[in-house]
Amino acid sequence: MPGYMKTLPVTGTLLAIGLVISGGLLSAPAYAYPAEAVTALNVRTGPGVKHKRISTLARYETVDVRKCTSTGWCKISFRGKSGWVSKRYLVNAREVLPPVIVRPEPNVLIIEPEPEIVIIEPEPEILIVEPEPEVVIIDENEGIAVIDGPDGTAIIDEKEGITVIDGPDGSAIIDEREGIAVFENEDGTVLVDENEGVAVIDDGTDLVIIED
Repeated sequence: MPGYMKTLPVTGTLLAIGLVISGGLLSAPAYAYPAEAVTALNVRTGPGVKHKRISTLARYETVDVRKCTSTGWCKISFRGKSGWVSKRYLVNAREVLPPVIVRPEPNVLIIEPEPEIVIIEPEPEILIVEPEPEVVIIDENEGIAVIDGPDGTAIIDEKEGITVIDGPDGSAIIDEREGIAVFENEDGTVLVDENEGVAVIDDGTDLVIIED
């Protein structure tokens, strides 16, 4: 006889695998992995500076990264909470998948010896990110300046007369042409309209309107 062959019995374990696996390939979902903040870092409710700041990570604080977007933001778990932070200020912030396990299909003919279960594990990269110095970008033609540093980001548009500041202590939007300024921090929001002579103060509990 040209080779020895046998039929495997369909046990309860193999039958369960057969109901879950299609084509003999089983892939596990993505999982969390640790990363470290290289500087004090704002935690927000969504992926972007437009979302509300809910907390601040300390420098060198370790968090669990759940996922990262193509726009440079990562969802993290920290101190029993979750939020979004900028990917550029995390060490080892990248998407990692668990190993893919390949198993034989149930109720098939297998030529001895039986194949081994192969576990493929991608090797993680080790990224060392030093804190970046302040970055200044100036476009003289458009009249725009961007300043990005550990203490926050400032965007100045001289043509439109608009200044946007986002830092650890809060944010500010100043429109010189319209005479409007909006200041926001943990204590509340202040809206000032110089043209109308009105100031609105909202501290989350009381709303105060001051007219000049």
